[in-house]
Amino acid sequence: MPPALIIIDLQNDFVAPDGVLKKSHIPLEPILNNLRPICQLFHDQGWPIIAIRSEYERASEDVSDSLSHLSGTHTGKRPFCVPGSEGANFHPDFEALLSTVSHRVVIKSQYSAFTNTNLEQILGPPQPTSPTNATLLGTPLYFAGVTANNCVLASIVSAFRAGYQCFALSDCLGSTSPNLLTASLAVIDKYYGTVLSCTSATVGTISAAAQTSRRILYYVNGSIPSWRVMMALHLKGISYTRKRLHVMTTPKETRTAEFLAINHRGKTPTLVEPDGNILIESMAILEYLHADDDSRRDPTARKAWILENQRFHETENIHNVFEDIELLYKESRNELHTRKRVYDAYVATTAELKIWERYLEHSTFIAGEEFGLADCAFFPCLAYLVHRGFDLQKEDEGFPRLKAYYDRVDALPCAKDARPKGYDKLGKSLFNEVHEIAEELKEREVDELPGSYFEAKMRRA
Repeated sequence: MPPALIIIDLQNDFVAPDGVLKKSHIPLEPILNNLRPICQLFHDQGWPIIAIRSEYERASEDVSDSLSHLSGTHTGKRPFCVPGSEGANFHPDFEALLSTVSHRVVIKSQYSAFTNTNLEQILGPPQPTSPTNATLLGTPLYFAGVTANNCVLASIVSAFRAGYQCFALSDCLGSTSPNLLTASLAVIDKYYGTVLSCTSATVGTISAAAQTSRRILYYVNGSIPSWRVMMALHLKGISYTRKRLHVMTTPKETRTAEFLAINHRGKTPTLVEPDGNILIESMAILEYLHADDDSRRDPTARKAWILENQRFHETENIHNVFEDIELLYKESRNELHTRKRVYDAYVATTAELKIWERYLEHSTFIAGEEFGLADCAFFPCLAYLVHRGFDLQKEDEGFPRLKAYYDRVDALPCAKDARPKGYDKLGKSLFNEVHEIAEELKEREVDELPGSYFEAKMRRA
C-alpha cells in the first residue's frame, strides 16, 4: 500500500484562541507552514491524505486495550470537540489547506484515530505480502497534528501494533507545552517509530521507507539474550531496526508503561515482526528464525539437524552456571554465603566449559563445520566470560580449542555486527576476585575442621 499522511485534530478547540484551551491553545501557524509542502508532496504523488476530526460525546467504556491512550477521550469537566459545536470544526486556515489537496476525513470518538473508526480500512492492510515473507514491508504512515502527547501518540501506538511503519513529523506536531512535545517525541522515537523533520520527508525518503522492512528489535547492550538474537539476524541476512533500551536508569526503560505494552514481562530481546507479531525470549526467537530450515525433514541431513538443535538447547547450561559469579557486583559480596556461591559457580563454569572443549575436538564450530544456530546461542556466553576476565588460555588447565573457537567466531561478520558497544576492550574483571577466593581455598585443607572451607575459616576467626 502507498504511504499516507495522517493529520490529527487541527480543530478550533485545540488551536483557536477562542477554543476550549483559550490562552493555552496550540499555535497553528507554525504547524501549517511546515505542513503545506508535505500536503502538496503527497497530493502530487497521489498518496492518501487523511484528516482526522474528533467528536467526543461521552467517556469511553469497555475498550479492550491495555493502554489508556487508545481508549481515552477529551470529555470531562472541560469537554472538547462536542458534536455540532464550533470547537469541533477544523480551523478555517486548515480547511483552506485541505481545499487545495485531495483528502478524506475520518471522525473519531477516542484518542486513537484507529479505535472504532474505518481508518485501517481506508489505508488498507499494512502488509503487501504473505506474513511468511522475510522481506515483508509495513506501509509507512506520516503523522502530523495535535496533541502529540494524547491523540497523536495514541494513534501511533495503534498503527505500530497493526504493523504500519510510523513516522512523526516533529515540526508538524503540537502540544500545550514544549516539554510535553519533547517528551512525546522521545517516547515515539524510543518505542514506536521514527521522528523526523518535514524537510527530511522527501519523495525519495518516503519512497525508500515504503521499500524498507518494518522489523524492530528492542535490545539491551551487553545482554547475552539480545546478543544472541542480533547474531542470528545478521547470520540469516534479515534487516531490522535496532532500538536500544537502558536498564541503568530509574525507571528502567524496559519497565516503562510504553515498553510493557509491547512486552508485558519488561525484558529484552523483543522482536516485532513486520506483520505486528511480537516475539519474546531469545531462545524462542532463535528457533523462530530457524523455522525455515528444511534439514529437519531431509533424511540425509537429519542427524546434523538433531545435533544442532541439541547443542542449541545445551547452551542454557553455560548461561545458567556462571550466573552466581555476578554476585560479586552485589553489596553482599563479602558475606560468607555469597562467596561460597561465587566459588561454586566458578567450579561449575570451568566444568561446563570442559564439556564444550570436548565438543570442539572433531568440529570447527559447536555443532559441525558450519557456523549455525547453536553458535549464535553459545558464543555470546563465552564472549561474556572473556570480557569479564576469564582467560581461556590460563584458567584451570586451559581451553585451547575454545580459545581458537572464540578467535574464529569473533572475526565473523555476524559477531562483529552484534558485538556490544564497549566490548572492544575487556571490562572489569570478575575473575581476579574469584581467583582470590579459589587461592584461599587451596592454601587450607578443607577437611581440617568439620564443615566447608568457609565455615572452618569463620570458626578459626
